[in-house]
Amino acid sequence: MDNIYVLRSGTLEYLNGSRLTSISSYPLKIPAKCLVLTQRHVIVFYLDGRIEWLNKYYEDLIKDEDPQLRPFVLDHTFRIAPKVSSAIYNHTFSKIFVSHSNAQLTILKLEAEKSLLSEEE
Repeated sequence: MDNIYVLRSGTLEYLNGSRLTSISSYPLKIPAKCLVLTQRHVIVFYLDGRIEWLNKYYEDLIKDEDPQLRPFVLDHTFRIAPKVSSAIYNHTFSKIFVSHSNAQLTILKLEAEKSLLSEEE
């Protein structure tokens, strides 16, 4: 799948990577600075230091009876110092490195979760 997530005009959008047309979107409450993707989540880093783990868009789970598995459902939150400028997982997906516009670096020891889809599918 070559689809992509983008932040655009206060909205998190999931786009078809070939045609760049919107598949789904999620309005954000406040401006966000960057995204980090895991197999299970889109992690949104807001300018005020809030971090939200939202479920990724899996077409197979759209009609799932469990509303907690639907796309863009908030899974959990975290708060760090404000003025986030970028974020990235390390090579083992065991820590997130977050840089701030005031040259501060935050290291979050939060491992990435596995996919919501089973390994057999």
